[in-house]
Order: sequence, then structure tokens, then C-alpha cells
Amino acid sequence: DEPWDEDNYRTSFFESASAGEIDRMRLLLEQGAPVDAVNGFGWSALHLCALTGNIECMKLLIGKDANVDARKSNGVGPLHLCAASGHRACAELLVEAGADVDARTNTGKAAVHHCAARGCEELMVLLLNAGAAIDAAAEDGSTPLHVAAEKGKLACVRLLVGWGADPVAADGGGRMPRARATDVDVRFALRRHKTRELQA
Repeated sequence: DEPWDEDNYRTSFFESASAGEIDRMRLLLEQGAPVDAVNGFGWSALHLCALTGNIECMKLLIGKDANVDARKSNGVGPLHLCAASGHRACAELLVEAGADVDARTNTGKAAVHHCAARGCEELMVLLLNAGAAIDAAAEDGSTPLHVAAEKGKLACVRLLVGWGADPVAADGGGRMPRARATDVDVRFALRRHKTRELQA
């Protein structure tokens, strides 16, 4: 076998990670490919596999002690990508490997914010069960409930409120989740909780 070199690093390892070519990845790792190497865009192989949802390649990388909390320059880690793409099984693998469920991007978003935006209830439950902060506030003050309300994800809104999310939390502009909702059913669901909160 040819020894590992920079050309192989650029042309083979990340291409195989993107394409899910596990045998090729395994060979390159055996030849000395750094498991946590990053490409010119700051992506590690684990980032690429998390984005595409290739769980077998992720298992290979994690088995080689890949950093499950590796971050791009914008603070995005593999778990954020799984949440944003809806890859529940891959997210579960990362959580089991010790990934930080409350890790934040440079804008203060946690993986649960991405679940809320996409409407991934099962993945959200996974993160909450793993200890993710339900009222985590991003830089603009948005909690996951603000995001779910704004995106019209009624099931996630109900899930978050049912788990104890604050329905009257204000974002950086002073708006409660209901004020950011455009969907009638979401606004009604949050109005009921608002009323209940005020009566308490």
C-alpha cells in the first residue's frame, strides 16, 4: 500500500466520507489518514457523515476515536448537523458516544433548536432525555419553543410545552413564542398556555 500523503488526504478521505464508501475510508485510516483531519471548509469526516446520515461510516470513525464534538469555524458540530438533517439514529450514536447535547454554534443555537426548526419530535425527545436544556436561549434570545412556533411545528410546540418549556419566555426583542407564530393552531395552543400561566 502507498503511504498516506497530503494528496490522498484531500482527494480520497473526504470524498469517501461524503459518498459513504466505508471500505475505502477504512483503508485510508489504516494507511494513516488522521481521523479528525479537516478539509478546506473546516469539515471533518464525521461532519460529512453526520450530514448525509451514514451511520456505518460514523461508527467506523467513532471506533477510531473521532472527536464527536468537533466544530467548524461557525461552531457547528456533528450533532447539530444530525438534528438539522433529521438523522435520529446518527444523533443517538453521537449521544451514546458522549457528544455534548447542549453544545452551541456561534449564534448560540443548540441541536434542540435545529430539531424545533425541522419538526423532528423523536430526535427532540432523544436530546431532552439526554439532558438537553429545554429553554436554551440563542444569541437572539430564541428558545426552541420560539423556533418551533415561528416555523409552525405544532407537534414540537406541544411536545416542548408538555415537557415544561416556558411559553411566556421573551426573546431578545421581547417577544413570546406566540408572538412569533404565524400558524393559527400554534397561536391557539400557545394562547391557552399563556392564559393558564397568567391565571397561576
